[in-house]
Amino acid sequence: MDHDPDALRERMRQYCDPSIGLAELRARGIGPVLDAARFDAARARNALIEAGGITAGRIARISLYPFDERWCFHSNVRPLWNEPRPELAAQQLARNCFLVTRTRARRPEEGFPCFFTSELPGYHLLDPNAHPLPFVLHVAGEEGRGLGLESATVANLSPAALAWCAGLGLPLTPEASRLVWLHVLAVAYTPAWLEENADAIRQGWPRVPLPASVGLLRASAALGAKIVALLDLRAPVTGVTGGTPRRELAAIAVPATAPGRPRDWRLTAGWGTRTQNGVTMPGRGRLDARPYAPNEAATGAEQALLGPTTRDVWMNGASYWRNVPERVWELKIGGYQVIKKWLSYREHSTLGRALTEQEVGHVQETARRLVAILLLGPQLDTNYLACAAVHQPLSSRE
Repeated sequence: MDHDPDALRERMRQYCDPSIGLAELRARGIGPVLDAARFDAARARNALIEAGGITAGRIARISLYPFDERWCFHSNVRPLWNEPRPELAAQQLARNCFLVTRTRARRPEEGFPCFFTSELPGYHLLDPNAHPLPFVLHVAGEEGRGLGLESATVANLSPAALAWCAGLGLPLTPEASRLVWLHVLAVAYTPAWLEENADAIRQGWPRVPLPASVGLLRASAALGAKIVALLDLRAPVTGVTGGTPRRELAAIAVPATAPGRPRDWRLTAGWGTRTQNGVTMPGRGRLDARPYAPNEAATGAEQALLGPTTRDVWMNGASYWRNVPERVWELKIGGYQVIKKWLSYREHSTLGRALTEQEVGHVQETARRLVAILLLGPQLDTNYLACAAVHQPLSSRE
C-alpha cells in the first residue's frame, strides 16, 4: 500500500522483476520480503511472477480506516500477504457499494458501528475486523464469470427480508435492496438508536426496526443517502466540501498559523510513533481545548450536538487546525477515533515529509463532514422513532 499510486506502481514493477533478487528487494525496502507465520516471502513472490506479475493484479483504492484511503496492489493470486477474497473483489470491481460493519464491539462507547465505502474495504476498516455487506449482488466481466457467478444484478436480502418487501408492495429488485441498506445505515447513525442498543452492539445483536410502510422506508433511505454522501470521500457535498460552506461549517477546522511564525505543515506534534516492528501507535499530540471564539459561535442547539467547547489541533509548534468541536474530535466509527487515527499515520517521522495542501484540506473536509453528520441527529432520531412505532418484525423463518 502507499499514499502515492505512482510510487506503489514503481515498487510493484521492481517486486515483479525476476532479475532483482529477494535480498536486493529487502535492501531497497520493497516488500513483502520477510517470512512470517504462514507466509513464505520467496514462494509468494514467485507465485505472483508466474501468474503474470503486475498484470496479475491492479492498483486500486482501499478504505483502510474510516476517512482514510490509500492505494494498494490487489491480486487474487495466493499467497500474498493477506488472504484474497475474490468474491468481494469482484463485487467492488463491478462498482458495488458496501455497508461495512463488524460482529461486535470490543469496548463500550466505540461510536457508530457501520461505515460506507465503494472502494475495496480493508480487513481492519473497523476494529477489530470488518464485514462488508454489498448493497446488491452483481458481477460483470471475465473476473466474475471466472468465479462461477452469473452476470446479473439481484437484491442482497434474505428470503424473509424479500418477503417483507413484497408485503409492502415493493418490487423485488436491486433498488429495493438499496433502500433497505440505506435505511439500515440511517438507523445505525441515529443517536437514540445507539443509546438504546448500546449493550446489543457490544454483544453483536442490535436490531433495526423495519417500518410497515413504503413511505417511511423511502424517507429513512433518503436520510441514509445523506449519510452515504457524507461518508464517501469521492463525493463532494454542496455546502460541506463543495461550493460555499454552510454558515455552521465555514469556521470548522480552518488551517491556521500562530502570529509571527512561518507556516509549517510538518506533523511533529506527537500524534503517532512507529515501533521497531513497523506498527504505528497513536500518540497524545497537542490539543488545546477552549471556548468558541465569537466568529465560531455555534447556536445553543448546535452546541448541544457538537459539544460546549472546541479544540485547536496542532500540527507542530506553529501551524494547526482551528476550531474542531469537542464531539467532532472525539467522534468514533467502528472503534476508531476518526481524525486522531488519520493523524497518527502521518506523523513526520513516519510519513517522511510535510503534509500536502490536499492532506491539510482533507482534515478540514473530514471535520466538516462529521459536523454535518452530528447535526443530522435530531432528524435521524425522529425518523427512527417513527419507524420503530410501526415496525414489522421479519418472519421467524429467517
